[in-house]
Amino acid sequence: MRCKIGILTYGILNELAQEALQLINDPEICPAILKGLGNQLLGQVLKAQADGVHVFVGGGANARFIREKARVPLVIFNFGLHDFLPVFRQARRYGRCIGLASVNENDIKLCRELEGLLDCIIIPLIFSNHEELSTLISKKKPDVVIGASLAQNVCKHLNIPFFLVYSGKQTIINAIQMAKSLTEDIIREKKRQQQLQAIVDYAWGGIIATDREGKIITCNSSAQKMLNLRREEVFGKPLKGVLQNCSLTSLPQDSLPKIKFFDVIHGKQMVVNSIPLMVSGENEGTVITFQKIEELQHIERKARSSMPQTVFKTTYSFADILGESVAISKLCDRARKYGKSDSSIYISGETGVGKEVLAQAIHNISPMKDGPFVAVNCAALPDSLIESELFGYEEGAFTGARKGGKAGMFELAHNGTLFLDEVDQIPFSLQAHLLRALQEKEIMRLGGRGAVHVNIRVIAASNTPLLQSVEKQRFRADLYYRLNVFQLDVPPLREREDDVLILFYHMLSRLDRHMTEVLATHKSLMQKILTAYSWPGNIRELDNVVRRFAVLLEDFSYSGVYNTLIESIGVEMFIQDIINRSTSNKQKNLSPTQLREIAWFCEGRLQVLADLLGVSRTTLWRQLQDK
Repeated sequence: MRCKIGILTYGILNELAQEALQLINDPEICPAILKGLGNQLLGQVLKAQADGVHVFVGGGANARFIREKARVPLVIFNFGLHDFLPVFRQARRYGRCIGLASVNENDIKLCRELEGLLDCIIIPLIFSNHEELSTLISKKKPDVVIGASLAQNVCKHLNIPFFLVYSGKQTIINAIQMAKSLTEDIIREKKRQQQLQAIVDYAWGGIIATDREGKIITCNSSAQKMLNLRREEVFGKPLKGVLQNCSLTSLPQDSLPKIKFFDVIHGKQMVVNSIPLMVSGENEGTVITFQKIEELQHIERKARSSMPQTVFKTTYSFADILGESVAISKLCDRARKYGKSDSSIYISGETGVGKEVLAQAIHNISPMKDGPFVAVNCAALPDSLIESELFGYEEGAFTGARKGGKAGMFELAHNGTLFLDEVDQIPFSLQAHLLRALQEKEIMRLGGRGAVHVNIRVIAASNTPLLQSVEKQRFRADLYYRLNVFQLDVPPLREREDDVLILFYHMLSRLDRHMTEVLATHKSLMQKILTAYSWPGNIRELDNVVRRFAVLLEDFSYSGVYNTLIESIGVEMFIQDIINRSTSNKQKNLSPTQLREIAWFCEGRLQVLADLLGVSRTTLWRQLQDK
């Protein structure tokens, strides 16, 4: 990273700066030496800033003059007592009354302790310009004057002995290095701002942001194109003056977002979001995002055309839900009873347990079995499309709308089942529409004037308990109870130990039936390994393990099956999972018996177990021998 640093010098300071740069010897520092005093230096600073100098370094009156006259990042190095002491000793030879010419009162306070040490009297000469200093010297009549470069010419004119105070090389080195660090921060911040601007510019849709006074502070390229504006023309101007005759300019200034409302901006129909910028509980402005309705419709048409028709058909039945455990048997028995009804069902369960498989199985025994099964992953649809995706729109609802309109998922599921997966991801603002559709069995298309009757059965599902979202006010309670007429909780695989081996062999037989037959002699070994693991990814993870096992297994012996199966799960993940299942929050230490049980799964891998337990292999071996 090239750091352009401007160094303000005058007289001997020029030589000191050159020596400091040689000692630093940093190829990333690109110095610009600026020589002069006052206004003479100011012009050089402004030119250097225009040429890309990021930070300036200087000391004494010169640096303070530049700080007052130019708005530039500036590192000021101040004189230390070690800088003043040798100069005071030289000046003491010329008299006892020593004038200290400075623009900084702290220099006076710093040097007061030298009065006793050198048996002298320090006369403060605090000045802001040459004329003021000349008057002070003439009035206070010191024997000798010490100070920075700006005082030298005045003392020469008054014929008074003068000694220059200048910073040591180490002080200048520290200041340059500090300037480099500051420059790096400035460059990083500039890059970050450019990245953020690029993100905003290439975000989908128009974006305009205002400050708390309603003046525009950001306008991305999409907004400029849609509204035929230029950023420099609108920056800093009131939103009301730029977007005339639209409801955006009359929205109340509160902390509530206004999501997905329709407005006409510059003669174009838009879907608009207005979100307050809240900082520490205070409204500091507004971010407005908008998109032409015709563009939304174009994307929706592409999504519709690319959607496979098989999404409306079922693949699974209860015959595909394998298992002999009590948990899965009870689940299937209850699901078959619920399936005979046409009331809503809510299915909860961890990711990968097979909620859609169960939903399809219910559909296939329900009164709706001859109708379509339409599955919608609510988390996969952007907020701007989910309403039209679910409820459809009428012809002429907006510019570019498809001739004849478009049926939404509710209409497509008519006389069938609508499966809403990850239903907790539906925006809060849309949940009221969904509630009405479930209660009244009718929907209203976007731009429609009349209700459309739908005869559907809704099955909803979520990975996390929906009641938690209700308690956190992210999901409407009335909608929850409307969906939760019947509830089914799909147990995770760790609670179906009797089913793991059955599922494993079934999945393996689909890949290689011969391998399944050969492995029949190792069922007890595989059962012990498979049930020792908790399967956090449930059936989906088990399927992945089966696929890896089928590829990796070459040795069908006991040890070959043992090692390949553990390797297919993942050695460290498998052992760590067993350790976690063997301990509790109250009991972190494993008993010798527990250790020996875990060690059975670690044949040839005791070092892995020792590492995971945070002990040496010797310590682990000793613990295994304890009784």
